[in-house]
Amino acid sequence: MTFKTVVEKNYSYMAAGRVWLVPELRLVALPDGGLGLREDEISRVHRAIANEICGSPDPLTADEIEFLCGTAAITYAEVADALGFHRSALTRWRSSSSPLRLITSRAMKRWFWFRLFGPELPENTIPLAAARDDVSLLHIVHERALDHHLVSAIRERRAG
Repeated sequence: MTFKTVVEKNYSYMAAGRVWLVPELRLVALPDGGLGLREDEISRVHRAIANEICGSPDPLTADEIEFLCGTAAITYAEVADALGFHRSALTRWRSSSSPLRLITSRAMKRWFWFRLFGPELPENTIPLAAARDDVSLLHIVHERALDHHLVSAIRERRAG
């Protein structure tokens, strides 16, 4: 059975504690008259949001880490183990309202970005000079994901 696709322009999508504006969201017209999202469309939108989160200079929030873990299909414990953090540190941070230290946040962003997009990025596309600091590297890899069509552009919907 084939379902008709309906394209919504500038669709407001809630994820990672924020509202994102999806330029084009492909919905499926269901037999009951409702609209649904296919799994591949959810994945496409979540990857675009993950790229924006990882490319941002702002420290990660608990909502963003939870979102990145879900998108990467990984647990907090696996993140802690991979980055050499004590598991309780992420759990404690997750349950409090205190922000992560900036260096920890940037390390997590790098790790998540490369876990999600690194294998798809063509070799030699990140200049060595980009590694001079985390902000530069995160900006460059964010742009490379867009340039190499690993994700589509998306932006946060601002209030007002």
